[in-house]
Formats: sequence, structure tokens, C-alpha cells
Amino acid sequence: MYSNPATNDLMVNFNLPGPSQLSITMVDPRGKIVISNIKMSKGSRLDISELKSGMYFVQVFGKNNQLLFTDKLIKE
Repeated sequence: MYSNPATNDLMVNFNLPGPSQLSITMVDPRGKIVISNIKMSKGSRLDISELKSGMYFVQVFGKNNQLLFTDKLIKE
């Protein structure tokens, strides 16, 4: 994912064997889901322009809703 920090868009790129599509959920530091279950393909952009500035956690899920990783995002 890039750019981080981000202002309006988050670019999603991945190189994983198998899945051609991932699902992304974003939560704020209190655990509130702010973006839920967005399907993303390699090279997709996620519009985050309406999120408030701050820190978020991006959870990336693969097949069968398996959590692949979590990363921190700073929204400017």
C-alpha cells in the first residue's frame, strides 16, 4: 500500500500467489470500522478522501476471509 501518509487515495498493490482479489477493512484506533470489506484487485485505488485525518489500521483479507496482514495508515 502506498502512499503513506496519504491524503485522498491509497494505492493497493500485491504480489501473492493465488488470489487475484483481496478484501480490505479499515478501522480507527478505537476499533471502529470506517471502511468495510472493499474488494480490491492488484493496482487498485481506494478513495480515502472522506476519512478524517489520523491513524487507521488497514486489514487485508484473502480467500475465505483469512487475515493476511494488518498495516498502519496515516491519513493527512
